[in-house]
Amino acid sequence: MASHIRQHHREKRVDGDLHPEFLNNYFQASLYGYQMSVYLRLLEEPRLHIVDFDMFTRAPDPATRRIETFLELEPGSLPRRPVHWGRSSEEQLRMDVLGERRIAVLRDRLAPDMSLFHRLTGFDVSRWGF
Repeated sequence: MASHIRQHHREKRVDGDLHPEFLNNYFQASLYGYQMSVYLRLLEEPRLHIVDFDMFTRAPDPATRRIETFLELEPGSLPRRPVHWGRSSEEQLRMDVLGERRIAVLRDRLAPDMSLFHRLTGFDVSRWGF
């Protein structure tokens, strides 16, 4: 959710005054467990490869190699692009835009869905604060 807000903030589509309507839209877009449950119901034998954007920005080469392996591509098939912004500025922007109180409330609201996402995928959501 914070990544959606962060991106829109960077693009000047949202400012520091986040209205409840905006927060609800971001919340709905962040229901990964719900989204995954729908996806799994619709597809008979889904093949999944989940990419954690934070991990990807920290270590793009290993993440890209895992994507290539999953897609059965030759190593080096996907373009390599440098990542220009890091965790410290991202974390600061998240705190500035959302504020600690909002983050705590949203984390509590998203916790059941994140638990579902973990159960469905085995993906470790603890690094996201869940």
